[in-house]
Amino acid sequence: MKLRILGLLLLLGVSLLLGGRTGPALAQSENETVSLKNFDLYLNPEYDDPRLLVMMEGDMVGAAPPVRISFLVPTGAEMYSAGSLTGRNGQGYTGGPPERQPASIEGWDEVSYDLTTKIFRVEYYDANIAGDPDKTISYDFNTVYPISNLRVIVQQPKGATGFSSSLNMPGSDPKTGVKGIDGQGFTIYSYNLNNIEPGKPVHFDISYTKAGTGTSVTPTTPASSPVSHSRTSNSSW
Repeated sequence: MKLRILGLLLLLGVSLLLGGRTGPALAQSENETVSLKNFDLYLNPEYDDPRLLVMMEGDMVGAAPPVRISFLVPTGAEMYSAGSLTGRNGQGYTGGPPERQPASIEGWDEVSYDLTTKIFRVEYYDANIAGDPDKTISYDFNTVYPISNLRVIVQQPKGATGFSSSLNMPGSDPKTGVKGIDGQGFTIYSYNLNNIEPGKPVHFDISYTKAGTGTSVTPTTPASSPVSHSRTSNSSW
């Protein structure tokens, strides 16, 4: 009898130490160690929608999936997809609508979902293209986790002239990206950055001339479909 009581007391103590958890849950210590690498950030103005299409794909490190993971998106953004991949370049996508709540940063929301593999994929549309025909985009990228290496690819819309893309980091002069051509024949400007920390936004200024709201490609699926876009670059880390 005494042994049984002692066992119950030990179980109660363990339960209290674990914060009263009675079922499987993601450990806070795991979430605290999460970081990202091989992070591709695509900025595609007027790609298949008059708005800016933003796509994020990369590798999660520091914890074993499934892991509750979060990303920051502008408050006015419309989510397109948030899920997991079995391979890079959009392979084996699974996902669904993420949870969404206001972030501690004004003008931003935090979207969260359970990442079931090591590779994440998040896409949204942002109505931040101003002017016509002379158009400007002021874009900030914020992260919840440290990112060891970030590659940003800015795509020039079809039919756009006078295209300019510049990276503005605190304490440095604006940088123009390396010009190239992606797998779909778009002109792109790429930037490679290292050691991006939370609380230090990466800012881009984009400008070009293009009349109207025509898109570069014809939409093949509605924006509400939980299917990720095709990658617009064949290059890899």
